[in-house]
Amino acid sequence: MTRSLRLVGLLVGGAAAAGVLVCSAAGAGAAEGSLATGTRYYMALGGSLTVNGGGAGNGQAYDNDLGAYYGAATIPGLQTVSFGCPGETTTTFISGKGNCSYPPQGSQLAAAEAFLQAHVGQVSLITIDLGGDDLLGGLPNEISTVQANLATIGAALRAAAGPSVPIAGMTFYNPELVQWLNGASGQQQALDSVPLFDRLNAVLSTAYAGFGGSVADVAGAFSSDDFTDLVSTPYGTVPKAVAVACAWLNAVCQAGSGVVALHPNATGHVQIADAFEAVLGTLTPTPTGIYTPTPAQIYGQDAIDTAIRVSEAEFPAAQSVQAVVLARSDFFADALAGGPLAAHSGGPLLITPGASLSSTLDPRVLAAIQRVLVPGGTVFILGGDLALSPSIDTALEGLGYQVVREAGADEYATAVDIAQQMGNPTNIFEATGLGFQDALSAVPAAIATGGAILLTDGPVEPLVTGLYLLSHPGDTRYAIGGPLAAAGADPGATAVYGQDIFGTSAAVATKFFPGSKTYGAATAANFPDALAGGVFMATGGRTGPVLLVNPSAPLPSSMSSYLGTLAAGAAGFVFGGPLAVGPDVLAALRAAVG
Repeated sequence: MTRSLRLVGLLVGGAAAAGVLVCSAAGAGAAEGSLATGTRYYMALGGSLTVNGGGAGNGQAYDNDLGAYYGAATIPGLQTVSFGCPGETTTTFISGKGNCSYPPQGSQLAAAEAFLQAHVGQVSLITIDLGGDDLLGGLPNEISTVQANLATIGAALRAAAGPSVPIAGMTFYNPELVQWLNGASGQQQALDSVPLFDRLNAVLSTAYAGFGGSVADVAGAFSSDDFTDLVSTPYGTVPKAVAVACAWLNAVCQAGSGVVALHPNATGHVQIADAFEAVLGTLTPTPTGIYTPTPAQIYGQDAIDTAIRVSEAEFPAAQSVQAVVLARSDFFADALAGGPLAAHSGGPLLITPGASLSSTLDPRVLAAIQRVLVPGGTVFILGGDLALSPSIDTALEGLGYQVVREAGADEYATAVDIAQQMGNPTNIFEATGLGFQDALSAVPAAIATGGAILLTDGPVEPLVTGLYLLSHPGDTRYAIGGPLAAAGADPGATAVYGQDIFGTSAAVATKFFPGSKTYGAATAANFPDALAGGVFMATGGRTGPVLLVNPSAPLPSSMSSYLGTLAAGAAGFVFGGPLAVGPDVLAALRAAVG
């Protein structure tokens, strides 16, 4: 049944447009004719989380809270224009075939475009809550549709709004977590829902960043993945994720019983508004220049899960790749050369515990492989039996996959094997195998140039690496790292390095990605996040570096200098969660661009 929403005195293109609710900064409904020239507007688009879409059912909604905040803080008289529609999906947002009518334009997207075109220079902010109804509407296997639709939506809104207006989307909390209270079967149902919402949120983060939008981490604010911390509640001791869902949603939570509610209560809406404020920062009444978004942060519950989330953002469509690369999660040596192989093979790089920790494949990784890999596809396993257990080969082969081991006598020989598997690329990036930072910085550059990564033993060239280079004298060689690292091992290579690991990371970015429109960042303290992120940054139409950063601000000066050379509006991606790369680093990355 189509719902015709409240008609207000909004003239767009000479005709009255239905389907929008206008509120002042204080949250009251606007009178007819109040959309005056010179008024500043906040456009809230999407589904039932907006006040127009129903909010908490009592006029309370995140867009009311957000509009009131900016109206009081920096944009006096700001009016919230709420276009939201209950049950709106990314598909119906475009087509208009949803629960709401938007005459005369026909769809929420068309109505939003018309409003922007009629109020040039008057819109100070746009937020979007889309994607949740796609998932709840039965599209867990078609989340790639969300990414494609948001690319269309983002391009249209950016074209109508211009480059300076901030556009922010959001990740989604998980309402199914309340099922935890319904006994063992309910707990399993709650756990089963987590990967679907995580996958959706990874795709949303990528899609918004793709058109220069920021992403409010609502899922993080709701602790939707936190099953480690336990909270004592009136209905028992439960994981924090469950406790927050009960506290911030309109759910009914009792001992032994949980009734799911899809929508937040008033407190939950405030938390959503706060998440938007965190990524939007200070806004001005009339945005000028080009808006630079806060980097999108892609992460999971741990390093293994983060690699899975990156793969879902990279390849959202099911069974869409011919090969997957698998490395161990607990030691870096064999994995460092694997990024270019993953890109060369057209698939993601995933990680699982090494043989010393587990003789089996992490079940989450197996599920990720089965999701993305075509039946009968190839899994490249990096390292020998002491790196990853041979039982992993047996299990994958039993499922019909082809398994190829890339395993030399040591990590140096494994890197050579990988280069040979790639067909002996003519661009070679050498980096020390004694540490991981230089090689991680090299991954996107090697992929972008169609190259391979070979490892040195610090400033010494291993025999197997030296013999390979002698047999390919025409190769172009880059030594990533200074005289005490790869540059010392191969003085004939073009040396690319800085004063420290951060300087080297910035030097690689400067040489191979000058003026990049995108950039990535990951912690320098460990290797898995940057490893998966390096493949992401040089595939899927993206071409940008992975910058190594500390867990907290300030940024290394070399990073700030590089980011300062990029044009405003450059889209950033951060790999790893807030404990690996804190929110102050995200703010510093955004501030350093341009």
